[in-house]
Amino acid sequence: FRIIFDPAPERGTVSAIFGDGTVWLGPGLFWVVLVSAFSWTWLGFVVALYRAGLDSIPDDLIRTVNAEGLRGWRRLCAVELPILRPISGIVTLILVVATVRLFDLVLIAVPDPMQDNADVLVLRWWRTTTATDDHGRPAVLALVLFVIVAVVALTGMRGLRRSWAMPSSAVPP
Repeated sequence: FRIIFDPAPERGTVSAIFGDGTVWLGPGLFWVVLVSAFSWTWLGFVVALYRAGLDSIPDDLIRTVNAEGLRGWRRLCAVELPILRPISGIVTLILVVATVRLFDLVLIAVPDPMQDNADVLVLRWWRTTTATDDHGRPAVLALVLFVIVAVVALTGMRGLRRSWAMPSSAVPP
């Protein structure tokens, strides 16, 4: 992604497409590179999970919903999203864990002078544990990370316990 966002149009794909020499890895814009790299890494996996979830919806249910006239956004919100709630919980948990371990992407993609501006909680924890013999501050940061992941995990597991039955309000009587 450092090459894709290189400001020289002969090397950087984004600069060649837009025809400008914007310094994407400079102050303020390096987040575009990080979000792009993170999205590229996880988008295919998330789409595959949701596609598998949509394929697992019974054909009888789809025919019933179509016969009742639910189409488009109403069908998505009233039928498909409630059925996909367990998959949404899993996706949320996986993406939060992936976000928590984002420090490797920051260390690889962001140039050294900009890395202090791209500080994320896990990167700060890693730097604190490797730079000092003080064990108190890294322990507190690790506890904060644990609480964040635990809250998201418990919320996601709550979504897994839901039944696959069609919501009663989906199809009008």
